[in-house]
Amino acid sequence: MVIHSLALQNFRSYKIDNFEFSNTNIIYGNNGRGKTNLLEAIYLLTHLKSFRTNSFKNLLNFNEELAFLEANISLQNVHHKIKISLHKDKRKVWFDNKPVQFVSDYISRFFSLLFAPDMLSSFKNTPSERRNFMDRSLLLLSAQYSLLLRDYNHIKKQKKELLRTGIDKNITPWNKLLAHVSVAIKEQRKQLCNELNENITDLFQCLTKKKDILKINYKTNILDTEEAYFQFLEEKKDYEKQKGLVLYGAHRDTINITLNGQEEEVSLSQGEYRSSYLAIILGLNKILKEKKNILPIILLDDIFSELDTIVINRTIERLLPMKNQIFITSVVKQDASFVNMKEFAM
Repeated sequence: MVIHSLALQNFRSYKIDNFEFSNTNIIYGNNGRGKTNLLEAIYLLTHLKSFRTNSFKNLLNFNEELAFLEANISLQNVHHKIKISLHKDKRKVWFDNKPVQFVSDYISRFFSLLFAPDMLSSFKNTPSERRNFMDRSLLLLSAQYSLLLRDYNHIKKQKKELLRTGIDKNITPWNKLLAHVSVAIKEQRKQLCNELNENITDLFQCLTKKKDILKINYKTNILDTEEAYFQFLEEKKDYEKQKGLVLYGAHRDTINITLNGQEEEVSLSQGEYRSSYLAIILGLNKILKEKKNILPIILLDDIFSELDTIVINRTIERLLPMKNQIFITSVVKQDASFVNMKEFAM
């Protein structure tokens, strides 16, 4: 995916602004000038959500009730137009002037990989963000994954309603369905983690010039077979009914990071965690390129202050040959010699 131009109206600090982009884009300026807001708009184009807020209202310019984003993009060398309108409590999306009915259909076409302080904090502290990282990746890697997620969320919703109302006799069929879909989701998430683990240690060592072993561990309560997991869910049925909640399933999965076999809470410094996360997103970039010939947009927010010089330089060296479109923000203008670089003073 390549974004050729972007028009913003009433989005965050932008009243009416238009941008034309190159392959590598440096956005620099003092704090509070809108650099991260521009990256947030690009992220919204690819994920249909912000990485800084869950409320569309917060994305609107002061005292405005409606914002627009319009972009000209290309996918596999085919040009398209995207339009997104944001209201205080809802969002509408058009792709080539046609309304988008399902979010999953839209986001399965697009992807961006973001390194930003806000995203790093969310990924570190919120299991749902780690699940979202896996799920968004798998939507591009697997044609069936979108249907699995839709089925899973429908089944979980129905089971939750039955648990809430206490109708015990109707829960067993839903447990059967939940076991079937959960095991299928587990298999794909586990495979993705295994593929990442084949790449991220080499990437971490390349970025940091250290010899540490970086791995991610996939944590789940889902058993290996449908029958075993169905029996497990049946055994937990009374407890779930007591709580009125679906306490087991794919929505409880997460991943964690280990360095030299030690989990992140006890072994990783802030700098090591940043480099680890960067190695993970670069590892995913490599998988998407090799398996699907997908080049995600790379968004690097304030990396010149968040990372040390060695990691920054080696990150850029790694990215440029991949030919991803890149957006980098910085407080000061950088002395960089990137190919086809375009600078934006904010």
